Amino acid sequence: MRPKACPSQPAFRPLTKDEIDRRIDTLVQRLAVTPDEEGADAAPSCRPRWISAAELVRRVRPFIVMN
Repeated sequence: MRPKACPSQPAFRPLTKDEIDRRIDTLVQRLAVTPDEEGADAAPSCRPRWISAAELVRRVRPFIVMN
């Protein structure tokens, strides 16, 4: 007898290349915004900046879980 699948858990699906690229672009835009630019309508700066390890994990966690 086969066990029934749990309907409350989401089904995993492979991500398309376009979806992966879109998510990477979104992450880059979120990481590139500096604190003084968050309230302004300026384009994001792509200069490197330091963030804490906890902040990096918080921002990247949604992408790690899905791959």
